[in-house]
Amino acid sequence: KFNTRNIYWKLLYKESKSVTCIDTEPYLNWTKIWPEILSRELPSQERHLSYKIVHFALPFKCYLSELDKRCVACGLNGADNPKHFFSECLKYSDLRVKLNDAIRRLSLSLTFNWDTVRFNGALGPDLPPRDRKILRTLCAVYKSTLWTERATARTLDHRIYKPDTAVLDDKIAWKCQEILSI
Repeated sequence: KFNTRNIYWKLLYKESKSVTCIDTEPYLNWTKIWPEILSRELPSQERHLSYKIVHFALPFKCYLSELDKRCVACGLNGADNPKHFFSECLKYSDLRVKLNDAIRRLSLSLTFNWDTVRFNGALGPDLPPRDRKILRTLCAVYKSTLWTERATARTLDHRIYKPDTAVLDDKIAWKCQEILSI
């Protein structure tokens, strides 16, 4: 049976390049980025979300023709875009501080910024396989957990919405532990 979806993913796993990404950002080392994004160590949900972020394919208001482009979590006007939501939104600053602390405890010379999150740590320094796996997992699970959390934020008024960062932190830690134990 002919299935274009299977062929597409097989080409990506064989380090074929995505024309869209290269045309948009030709200066990036995509041969280093793709293995981190499409790592088979990650569950498909985390891979799929990372892939969509790289392709600017998540339904953020900045990509849609909505008039109201306020962030669904903090309400900042014109800020409903992936960079803001995953790495700048004030509602999640406590969580990012905790993740930066976790990265420092692993003695990785990285800061949890937009590029680290977007590319699952691929643009950071060369790391031993174990540290690379931990960083990839942290980035992918962070995005996946926040994206799930976004559904909650959309149903509530952003002025009263307050994410429980302790619960989010626990979810991320639990999910990371689950993936790293595979």
